[in-house]
Amino acid sequence: MRRIAKNFVARNFVALSIGAVLFALAPAADAAEQGARSSDLSAQQRRPYARRAPTRIEVYPLRGPLRRECVAVYTERYVPAWGQTVIYPGQRCWWTRG
Repeated sequence: MRRIAKNFVARNFVALSIGAVLFALAPAADAAEQGARSSDLSAQQRRPYARRAPTRIEVYPLRGPLRRECVAVYTERYVPAWGQTVIYPGQRCWWTRG
């Protein structure tokens, strides 16, 4: 039993020692990367990321005096993360004359 405990302690000590050395060297690597980044172009000169055009929804109502009627709808949905049913608000709309 003591031999197993000694091996366990020795392995953990070696792993922790390696981790501590790597952790101590990490800030030096970050400083070197920051120096490389400082020679990069400024934010004003960089090309912006390509943005997607916003989604357009076109509605073509019927001719004549129309109005839009909407009704509030509440639906129950099961949320597995919460483990219970949650009520979600929604809306149903349609075109009516007059």
